[in-house]
Amino acid sequence: MKLTMDLLHLFRSLLPIHNPIGFGVSDFVEFGFALLLVVLLLTRARLEPAARRLAERTGWSMLALGALVVLLRLALLPLPAFRRYLGPFPAGQSNAPAAPVL
Repeated sequence: MKLTMDLLHLFRSLLPIHNPIGFGVSDFVEFGFALLLVVLLLTRARLEPAARRLAERTGWSMLALGALVVLLRLALLPLPAFRRYLGPFPAGQSNAPAAPVL
């Protein structure tokens, strides 16, 4: 329970209103991606021999590529635990009436 509350406060702090520097979620994602690229650039000398060995083994390369696709798709799934904290209009619903279909 404490972990979910800590995560809730972390995600709430990503809102531009509650964040003192005015960064939104997309800014933090972009900063994290840039940080990941810098780390990969600095560790390239260590990763390159392992990547070359993996590239020589076609079966393991295809398995790693398939696992990467599955992991990235799972990362895109919404988290149901935080769905109730989306605000007054969850899942894109609004209180405006639907437009009539002509």
